[in-house]
Amino acid sequence: MPHSCVRCNRIIPAGSKEILEGCEECGSHFFFYIRDEQLEKLKNQVVEIPEGETSAPAVPEGVTVPTVGETEAPEGVAVPTVVAPAAPGVSAQFRSFDVKAQNDAFSPNEIRVNQGDTVHINFAAIGKTYDILIPDYGLKQTAKAGESKVIEFQALNPGTYAFYCELCGGLQSKTKGVILVVPTK
Repeated sequence: MPHSCVRCNRIIPAGSKEILEGCEECGSHFFFYIRDEQLEKLKNQVVEIPEGETSAPAVPEGVTVPTVGETEAPEGVAVPTVVAPAAPGVSAQFRSFDVKAQNDAFSPNEIRVNQGDTVHINFAAIGKTYDILIPDYGLKQTAKAGESKVIEFQALNPGTYAFYCELCGGLQSKTKGVILVVPTK
């Protein structure tokens, strides 16, 4: 029977060594049983977000989205390492960023993308275990010291979205940042 991690909600297959040794993502040793029929419902569940609705604060006027190699980006703003068409015939872009967590801070701590872009974050932990939580997108990734992990999502709704390290104290810590999704014109 598959299990769900109590802390990070990760689904762990039946018979996995993680059930005995702890979740590889967050280290938790507590799991819920998931019946096969419940797992199928979760896999097939579609969450609909009404178009144009977001609870995120608006992006300030005049915010620009940096491109690869840009040298004029403000301090703390991530410059993408890759920008490419997300798919043939669409205006949305695939944007890849490198973000590291070190000395209890994210660097860079601001990511700017256009609405509709696919956001790919290479997240590296330096010196200790860090996590990155993007609650508005329901995403969380944990990396042990020296590890890199990936978070990827499509920025569907414009707004300002927080990300932070839950292990470092959440939004009250200095290990936090923002993703600005600039509306399409």
